Amino acid sequence: MNELQEFIKTFKSVNISSLSIDNKVLCSYAPIIFKNNEMFIFISEVAKHFANIKNNPNNVEIMFLEDECKAASIFARKRLSYQVNATIVDDRKEELFEVLKEVHGNEVEVFKTMLDFHFIKLEIKSGRFVKGFGKAYDIDTFNNLSLVNTPHKTAKN
Repeated sequence: MNELQEFIKTFKSVNISSLSIDNKVLCSYAPIIFKNNEMFIFISEVAKHFANIKNNPNNVEIMFLEDECKAASIFARKRLSYQVNATIVDDRKEELFEVLKEVHGNEVEVFKTMLDFHFIKLEIKSGRFVKGFGKAYDIDTFNNLSLVNTPHKTAKN
């Protein structure tokens, strides 16, 4: 397993930024699951970001952000962000619900009969992985990394 996969596999939820039809950005979060090489979030129609994702499925960004208490420096928390395409995949609900249950336990059973909850597949368009100062990598559609070679600017004495 590569470093990106190791990092994201430690998360049970992901931060989401989505764009409304009137161009307002909304930040939220949702439970996330992984099946094979696919990512899915699980959200309700009641959540504001559901409408944003439904109406603007190509204007969604997610972020996996290292916990503050685990970070070596608050200024350089490890983080991985992806620009994604989002697709509602209700035809896979039973299959994905089993994965959700494996990850989050029996507490998710309450959602099984709620018709307003949906799985949304997230397909990577591009991204950035920041491992610390001077350690930023751009990511392509296939999760390939390339070092961002733009050093921080410093004052000259």
